[in-house]
Amino acid sequence: MMAKIGCIDIGTNSVRILGLEINDKGDINQILRDMRIIRLGAGMGLKGKIATYSMDLLIDTLNYFQEIGGRHGIKRYYAVCTSAVRSAKNKEEFINYISKATKIPLKVLSGEEEGNLAFMGATEKEPSNKKICVIDIGGGSTEIILGKGKVILDSKSVDIGAVWMTEKFLSSDPISSKEYKIMLDNVKKSFSESLLQIKEKSVNIDSAIGIGGTITTLASILLKMEIYNPEKICGFSFDLNQLKAIINKLLRKDLNDRKNIPGLQPGRVDIIPAGAGILYILMKELGLCSIKVKDTDLLMGMAIKIFQNELF
Repeated sequence: MMAKIGCIDIGTNSVRILGLEINDKGDINQILRDMRIIRLGAGMGLKGKIATYSMDLLIDTLNYFQEIGGRHGIKRYYAVCTSAVRSAKNKEEFINYISKATKIPLKVLSGEEEGNLAFMGATEKEPSNKKICVIDIGGGSTEIILGKGKVILDSKSVDIGAVWMTEKFLSSDPISSKEYKIMLDNVKKSFSESLLQIKEKSVNIDSAIGIGGTITTLASILLKMEIYNPEKICGFSFDLNQLKAIINKLLRKDLNDRKNIPGLQPGRVDIIPAGAGILYILMKELGLCSIKVKDTDLLMGMAIKIFQNELF
């Protein structure tokens, strides 16, 4: 008998659903995926609270997800909240407000839990004897996870993300080189302690995997993708020189011109320079020449744990 669930990731910038079914043999198949960019964490870097307007947008999105999920026979939904909710001063108000309106079970993940689920999803089909570094850049935080097989060797979560770095540092349009350098210096400083600890265990990394909206968007830009195609994204690799070329291209354009870049989603036009800068610093500091992009991430890790009755 097939069991069907809808896994929802409530992030700082986007809200995503992954609908999955599992058969008696334990095989997991995707039956639905969708995303809406609602910028839940807008203004939080300055105010520390999630706005009621943003909560209402989230409720509309969750109701929509339940509607389309119902067409696929999904009756059970689970949602996890990451950086924005984790750090919100009105976290309890948010949970009560959303839970009452949608009846969907919510779990606020710690940074470590978020990283662990991301690693599980990203490495699900990777060889078990390989040492892998997974980088997940979100809107409000970034996770760096080092592991081998199913064993996590180290996991770091830092409250540096594409949305909050944009709000805090990048106000000019086009972005000035001075502003961008200040942001990069701040990113490097914020990650210094975590990177030092990761570096001690990252000798002989077999591969680096990048997940999350920033990295899949960068891949989409390189592939000049008019319509997002996860099958083409998954397994695509790019190097540090290609990343630098994208950053230079982004910095030469103002906000309106960036909207015309093939592969760049409208909801990420303003924050992609910051996200790309975060990845640049991490790759450079960790000595990563290239990174492989995966479209399986926290949501797949979440599903695996739910099917194992270990998360909710």
